[in-house]
Amino acid sequence: MSKPRRRDCRTPAVSPFVMVMRISYNTPPPVWQIGLALVIGVLSTMAAMRVAGKVFRVGLLMHGKPPNFATLIRWVRMA
Repeated sequence: MSKPRRRDCRTPAVSPFVMVMRISYNTPPPVWQIGLALVIGVLSTMAAMRVAGKVFRVGLLMHGKPPNFATLIRWVRMA
């Protein structure tokens, strides 16, 4: 019987939880994968905060108009 192949989760929102599960296995992942998961999580959080800040800054000035997805993309590009 062949050993099942484990796949890394590259979705930043769930990668910390998946990494905790992987660490608890009998054969934990290499240290570089744990470090990479931490770096990806921190960088994706910083990027999300930056985009949210841009949308908030422009959206604060354009109050009263309900935004749709295209408007949000335009606001990110404006700021």
